[in-house]
Amino acid sequence: MYLKLKQCERLCFEEDEVEVQQKIVDEIDSVINDFSTMENIKIMSDLVDGLWEEVENVQTNGNFLDFKFPELNEFVRMSKQETVIFYARAKAGKSIMMTNCLKTLLDNDEIVLYVDTEISDRQFFMRMVAHLSQVRYRDIETGNLTESDKEKIAEARKYMKSKKFIHVYMPVIEDSTLKTLAYRMKNKYGITAMIVDYIKSNTKHALEAYANSAYLGKITDTIKGVSGKLDIYTLACVQGNKDGSVAMSANIERNCSALIHLDRKTEKEIASDGG
Repeated sequence: MYLKLKQCERLCFEEDEVEVQQKIVDEIDSVINDFSTMENIKIMSDLVDGLWEEVENVQTNGNFLDFKFPELNEFVRMSKQETVIFYARAKAGKSIMMTNCLKTLLDNDEIVLYVDTEISDRQFFMRMVAHLSQVRYRDIETGNLTESDKEKIAEARKYMKSKKFIHVYMPVIEDSTLKTLAYRMKNKYGITAMIVDYIKSNTKHALEAYANSAYLGKITDTIKGVSGKLDIYTLACVQGNKDGSVAMSANIERNCSALIHLDRKTEKEIASDGG
């Protein structure tokens, strides 16, 4: 390739050379033909049988997991190589949903990387203990515990010690950092799932609408790309606006596999549903 480039350079300085531009294009084209991987591209008729084997493998080898909520599974399930994103307004259940998803993955013996932009290891640990034991977070934090609470917490700790998952506190996410982290955790621990709680603005782009939207879309695209390359489940959450749209970036909607809106039930809905 270097020799071809030098040859193109010489053509530019030869005064008696005609049709220089076309000759350079021809030289570059020959390099592309010699070194590209395009010879690996096949017509679809040659791929049909192999692709159907892949489909059957996905059907039978457990590449799908159900969410905790049966109604949700009618529309989407956790799927390897796909990215499901939940969005909701502030304090409307995003992290609780991510915790539920983590529990489902762990119950199925998946190895999970949990990337957290909000809370430290200790705070996350207390949240998980509260979720698993059903003992109030506030009581765990203050130590206001009954003997029954302590027994439940001991069981929760035992469960956590029996599972493989990694919590990484990352207040600011960059696409390259997130990608590198996922690849390292795949190599070191063999992760089969990644949760990002949550995708939010980088302060560097927060005041520039276009740059911020591009940044959030790029993070989403990175998560989905990691899912495909590593063959893992990926889930994430993001902030929602009052009008029910995704906050700050339509690119998030475009780049994910499925987008699910979380909202609190009204009193009327609670009464009609019975809970």
